[in-house]
This record gives sequence, C-alpha cells and structure tokens, in this order.
Amino acid sequence: MNNFRLKEERARFEAGERQELEARLAPAKKELAASLQRADKMTRMFWSQPLKHLGGLISQGSFEPDPAVTFPTTDEPQSGSRGRAECAEFIHGTLPRRGFILAGSGQQRLTLYTVAQAMAQRADLANPETWQTAFDRLYRLEAFDEKAGEVGYDESQREIVPERVVKSGKGSRGEGGVCRWRSVQGLPRVRRTRAEDIRAHFDGG
Repeated sequence: MNNFRLKEERARFEAGERQELEARLAPAKKELAASLQRADKMTRMFWSQPLKHLGGLISQGSFEPDPAVTFPTTDEPQSGSRGRAECAEFIHGTLPRRGFILAGSGQQRLTLYTVAQAMAQRADLANPETWQTAFDRLYRLEAFDEKAGEVGYDESQREIVPERVVKSGKGSRGEGGVCRWRSVQGLPRVRRTRAEDIRAHFDGG
C-alpha cells in the first residue's frame, strides 16, 4: 500500500473513531446539560428569595457556594471596609455606564450574594471583577426581582463607545491589518425597568 492510500485509510479510520466517540458521549452530554439546568434552577430559587429571609440565611451561614462561577480569590482577611469602595464604584459607576440601574433592594441582593461567595469560596471583595461576575450571575439567573424594580435599564445612561480602528501587525483579523471593534451604536433604545427586553444584548445576542 502506497503512502497516499495509507494516509487516506488513516484519515477514514480516525474520522470513524471520532464519530463513534461523539455518539457514545452524546447521552452523557445531554445528562450534564440537564444537571446544570437543574442546578441553576435551585440556585435561582435560593438567591431570589425575599431579602429579609435571605439575609437571615446568610447570617446563619445556611448557604452553599455557587459552583457554577469562578471568582478571583484571596487569602487576606475580608473584614472591615474591604471591598466597600469596589462595590460602590461598580454599582454607581460601572453599571450605569452599561445602562443598568440597581435599586437599593437590588444592591442588597448583590451584596448578600457576593459576601456569601467571599465566605464560602474566598471570592475577593476588593477585586472589581468579583462584583462584575456576581452581577452577571444573578442577572442571568433572573434572581433580581425585575417586576419590583430591583434592576432596571436606562439606555440614555449607557456610554456610547465609538467604533475604534486598531492597527496591528501580522495575524490580525480584518483586511489590511485592521481589527474593528464592535460599536454599541444602533442598539434599540430600551425604557428603564424593562431589563428583560435587553437581556439578549447583555448575553451577547
């Protein structure tokens, strides 16, 4: 058998193995997806509870870490004022620049969740990424009470980032070595308190 036929047979054999492996893994993937959906449902049920009751559970330590989220961690003590400045900047600076508004109750829910993750899995309260990750998680879970106005969206507050053209060297995407950044201009205007209408934008759709 010549080299060409040998390579052809090897490619056919490897393709068959891949197909067989995919077929064998398909049920496991389906079950894993279902398990993740069930876990998200339980997490949403817990963190969407009334704030007074939720606060009591956190005070008693009656909660579990959220296994679906990875936070920046720290071994430093997180008592006192650690994380307060980062929390305030995220709520009053970062979120409004994205068009989001958190009412006092929404701020409380975000804080309870984030502090609980600091207690359970050493999430670093002084890292801005921690607060961003926590908000993203609660928002995607629909844990905020949007009907009660815990979270809202005001398109007029969203920062309009002009399209930027970044010149780069070889291997860049785009024609002529130019990489174009996606512009937020042209997104539909959304009324405040209708956060559900812009969920697709938030999720990258």
